[in-house]
Amino acid sequence: MRFLILFGLLFLALNPTSFAKGSNYYKDKRIQIELVSAQDIISKGDTAIFAIRVTLSKGWHIYWVNPGDAGEPTILEISTNIDPKQKFVPLFPTPSYKNTEGIVTLEYKGTVYFPFQIFIPRTFQSDSLAFNIYSKWLVCREKCVPGEAKLSLSLPLGKEIPKRYVEKKVHDIFKQYPKDTLNSKIEFSEDFANLIVDANFNNAINSVIIYPITEGLFDLEQKLEFRADDKFLKIKLPMLQYVWGDKSKVEGLLEIEFSNKKKKYFWLNVVK
Repeated sequence: MRFLILFGLLFLALNPTSFAKGSNYYKDKRIQIELVSAQDIISKGDTAIFAIRVTLSKGWHIYWVNPGDAGEPTILEISTNIDPKQKFVPLFPTPSYKNTEGIVTLEYKGTVYFPFQIFIPRTFQSDSLAFNIYSKWLVCREKCVPGEAKLSLSLPLGKEIPKRYVEKKVHDIFKQYPKDTLNSKIEFSEDFANLIVDANFNNAINSVIIYPITEGLFDLEQKLEFRADDKFLKIKLPMLQYVWGDKSKVEGLLEIEFSNKKKKYFWLNVVK
């Protein structure tokens, strides 16, 4: 259960929601949100890479798609003039675990990139690529402040993009984000869930961490037990004392640290 729900009315009263509409970026003293391009020229017939760049002031943080035991999920929705009715979300980077006296949250601090790619058809009629981005967040330090913004931005096609919108390292950042998926099966009991991942890691695993997208199922505070053989990785997931999440649709991100200290990340395709 989210502990901040109990205090929702209080912090909303003391900290009114920040809101911006129709600007090409959002900025206040806690958070800045803007669109950046990995390339300085976007052409028809190309697949272009972009990112929503979120910059947080020192000491402030926002939350992953599953905030954990407190907080609210960060929401990012994108549409373009290629198909204005189609909305999509960018890739979310792996969050940081924070345990505060038993309250575990999944957070972002500093500068965070949420990348995505778009194919621009050769038959696209416009001379510019227009973006509409909706964002909603809860930014916290000693206090929490909710906010939302609607950003609108057009970038020229076939011409050089203004330098303030270009950050070429976004291309490398995009390649680093987890994209591989592992098939897995889950079996629920009263206190635990057994996650069976169809993968052979040759028993060379130091630790595993699950970042569950599905809320209200698993106790994030407890360390995970696991066992690997030549066919499967089996993970024991402790359940919350009071389960309120949907067991029929379990999603998440798996982090595996190997004996050489290298880490790999995989999205989980879970079936019951």
